[in-house]
Amino acid sequence: MKQTYTGKQVLLRPLEDDDLGTVVSLYRSTPNYFAAIGYGREPASKLALQREFLDAQASEGRTLYAILRSADHVLIGMADVQLEVTMSDTATIALLLIGGPYQQQGYGSDAADLLERMLCSLAEVEFIMAGVAESSLLGQRFWQSRGFQYSSSTTHDPLTSRTTVWLAKRCLGGSTPEQEQVTAGRS
Repeated sequence: MKQTYTGKQVLLRPLEDDDLGTVVSLYRSTPNYFAAIGYGREPASKLALQREFLDAQASEGRTLYAILRSADHVLIGMADVQLEVTMSDTATIALLLIGGPYQQQGYGSDAADLLERMLCSLAEVEFIMAGVAESSLLGQRFWQSRGFQYSSSTTHDPLTSRTTVWLAKRCLGGSTPEQEQVTAGRS
């Protein structure tokens, strides 16, 4: 999962340590995200993101992706993807964040398309789960518009009092032309 994937408007590549300052700026430019997940006024710090980055690198099957605009390779968002260890047929998209200035331009949809095709092209993945803050109706509608349905799963973070709802989608069997294009776009 640590390759680069190219879509119509964005490309995904593994997040690098040098990206963290920009990602903190993207988090801070997206106040609606933090309102939805229940953080306070100072929701993002480089230190917290560095811890998350190191945790991801140490977790089997987990990758943090930088989302770059294809036209100029500007970092506009990030995604947190995990191949589940306990449910080997499931992959999760725990986060898909497009920075505030880049929202409503199709970048999130293109990134979600890439993630879905990439994950469904893996032979072991039959289901994709997407996590969304319970209070983020906009995020839930985004995933529903892509064919995801509510699962019976929720998780609660006692530190933030945040509840995450999980939406699920079954991968279509076999490789589609879109999946073949994603595979061909790996570097």
